[in-house]
Amino acid sequence: MGLKTYSQPAARSPVQASGTLTSCLASPILARVLKMMHIKLLAIYGTLSHNPRSFTALLASVPLTSKMISSSCTLEDFRTIVKDFLHDIGFQLPTKGFDTSFVKEVIHHFSTLPVTDLAARRFEAIAEWVSIGVGVSYPFLPSSTHREISIFTTYLFIIDDYGDEEEDDLQHFTSALVTGQAQPNAILRTFLEFLPSLKAHYGPYAYDMFVKSTIEFINGCLLEQRLNHKFQTPAYATSFPRFFRLKTGYADPYAHFLFPEYMWQEKECLQVYLPCLPDLINYINHSNDLISFYKESILGNERFNYICNYAKAERIPVTEALRRTAEDTLESVRRIRKVLDGHPEMLQSVECFVQGFLTYHLLCPRYRIIETGVLQGDREDLFQEYRNLGSKSYDISRGH
Repeated sequence: MGLKTYSQPAARSPVQASGTLTSCLASPILARVLKMMHIKLLAIYGTLSHNPRSFTALLASVPLTSKMISSSCTLEDFRTIVKDFLHDIGFQLPTKGFDTSFVKEVIHHFSTLPVTDLAARRFEAIAEWVSIGVGVSYPFLPSSTHREISIFTTYLFIIDDYGDEEEDDLQHFTSALVTGQAQPNAILRTFLEFLPSLKAHYGPYAYDMFVKSTIEFINGCLLEQRLNHKFQTPAYATSFPRFFRLKTGYADPYAHFLFPEYMWQEKECLQVYLPCLPDLINYINHSNDLISFYKESILGNERFNYICNYAKAERIPVTEALRRTAEDTLESVRRIRKVLDGHPEMLQSVECFVQGFLTYHLLCPRYRIIETGVLQGDREDLFQEYRNLGSKSYDISRGH
């Protein structure tokens, strides 16, 4: 039935309005309707009081506007979810120091690039904090491998942070790579010149994944730029957030970095750790999503990240999406521990990575976790010691 329109009624005095309201309330039809509504509300209340989960289901059935999505997670919500996650995953700060002997070599690599002095200083600042992160995350690897992973990762941070300024070069990256043409952009060109050096540390399958992931990452940067302010994740598109996260993330290489050739020969050991790779990738992506959410969507206005996309697709509040992401990430770690239970040395390396990767994200100034209260008490003091290892502020990199 279509909606009818009515002309604006004449204004009534308070006395007239009161009389009309009294006569309406006295109507037997209205009384019957009110009685039926009362009975229905009592039934709903009884169901919810006996089954609190019904309340969550009821909320989930209500379509959320983008405004509701953006404002539904507070700092207290974030702090509670992250603290619970750290507790449940068994997070502990590393008790031993980590390798920093290679950091100057990484910084030197980026000081020699053909860029402006200001850009070089920014790149050096990124390189320093990235190198610390690699040392913390992979404490079982030697300095030579730390150096290569750090250079590789610094290039990714630079491309991610400056991609919007180099969009034309990124658009031609894949075609130039496939056809063997030179990359016109100095950063992309030196990155591709560096990439084969990883062959000295990792097997052929892992290296192919580095190349594949690089192409996906470049295209993911472009895709995010095109969609960021024009695209809204539709309700019910529940497979999209994870699909898009895999296309725009870069987790595959960091899962493979756990298994260098000189520790776990690919020919013999790939069959052991291959079943863990999906959960390692899930852990890498979503622990990052969890920790970076404060910077992106509580302090910032980012509404096109995994957490917000998940909330929109599932039609749930962002706080619930954050909580579910934490639970999903925890389950991935639990599965990895079960799968590698019969391989204690490999499991020990993975455990070091799980703890170290979290440590880096929690201490890195990029994510600003130190100001959230997540690390109150003795732990906060210990993290301050880690933070003091970086003499340069990462904030020099475009304020991130």
